[in-house]
Amino acid sequence: MKEAELYPILAKWMKRHFQCFKTKTTVGTRYSKADVVGARDTGGENSGEIELIVIEVKRGNEPFATASGQAAGYSVYGNRVYLADVREKGFTPGEREIASNLGVGLIQIRGKPPKASEMLSSREHRPITRMWYEMARKLNLYQCRMCGTFVEVEDNYKNLARDKVLKAVNEEKGFIYWHEELAARRQKMKITPHGPEDSYERRVICAECVSTVLAPLRKSR
Repeated sequence: MKEAELYPILAKWMKRHFQCFKTKTTVGTRYSKADVVGARDTGGENSGEIELIVIEVKRGNEPFATASGQAAGYSVYGNRVYLADVREKGFTPGEREIASNLGVGLIQIRGKPPKASEMLSSREHRPITRMWYEMARKLNLYQCRMCGTFVEVEDNYKNLARDKVLKAVNEEKGFIYWHEELAARRQKMKITPHGPEDSYERRVICAECVSTVLAPLRKSR
């Protein structure tokens, strides 16, 4: 099989094995392109936190240290990183030692049709914050600025001007707004490539917070 043909197999496996609620294949950022990415809830009952898992897929024909090093590089925007390799006989002790030292988990792919098995768990990594959020955004996941829960922003989340926010509240729908003060500060300090008339600081209020917290306040007036 071609490498790309293994991506949907790993994505389906992630949903079942890691309990990922969202997966995506061939996810590109400005720095690199990940083969398979998944998001799962990790915050328990008192938090909406999520964890991003990134899988680098190989067909068993690349030098192991090179392949595992490439997987380790995804730790800049993933909480856990894995190397999935086609191996009928599994991984050698030396390969496990290399992966363990890098904090990379190992997934064995074997059989016809191919099946995946976790052979070594990934270390929990501390990714770079802005890169982590960029990867989450590639999955269309945004953090609500009220409750902190990560939600998938779909078509019912509108880009609203200030005068239309009340409409969203009345309709009890989530909405997106733009943090202009922060954008201006970053433009002043020249840490953003965007011009003074543009704000790329997108923020989200989820539909649940609108209907539970904001809508009742509007109706009580």
